[in-house]
Amino acid sequence: MDVLQLCAQKYAELCDYAYDCVIARKGTSIELKFTFSPYEFRHLAGLHRLENPRLRANSERILKDILAGKITLETLRSSANWVEEQDKILLRLDALSQLDILMDEFLLIFGFSGEKLASVKPPIRTKIEADYLIKFQLENGMTFFFSVRHRDTYCGRSIFVNNTSDYSTGQTKFTLLEKKKTHLPTGETALLYRRESYQK
Repeated sequence: MDVLQLCAQKYAELCDYAYDCVIARKGTSIELKFTFSPYEFRHLAGLHRLENPRLRANSERILKDILAGKITLETLRSSANWVEEQDKILLRLDALSQLDILMDEFLLIFGFSGEKLASVKPPIRTKIEADYLIKFQLENGMTFFFSVRHRDTYCGRSIFVNNTSDYSTGQTKFTLLEKKKTHLPTGETALLYRRESYQK
């Protein structure tokens, strides 16, 4: 099993879980639900960056083909721009394969605005459109996970490691009050975190 298939397998397992969080700022609390689906995998893994006809299918199809061994790391290496993109892709795959750890353990969450990021000095430019940013230290460095609202849940928009730019700079920081993890097929729920001062 190569790193691409391992990443796909870990992400597919994560699709069976949801995270319910309560965050607060200035006395106002907000409830958030984070979910994961095959439709976000292609973009989260950075595969949209590669020039390869095998990767033009929809995200769900690509995830299934990776799990079945029809698309492999060798497939990615055959991309026209692999040499230019390989370092970013491999870092993304490593971060995405640890998204479950990030979601289980994170404490830092921010409201996200690209305009605020561009106004800091020195400015940080990004095309990412997201509602929330989770910041967490993984083995390879500081990892940033961006999510966007889709109906009544928040889904992944982007994840990457960056040890030179802090994408939380100038963003609105929230306090995490509570975090629960639910296994969707069984409904079994585990309390992962509750702030001592939090009372419902």
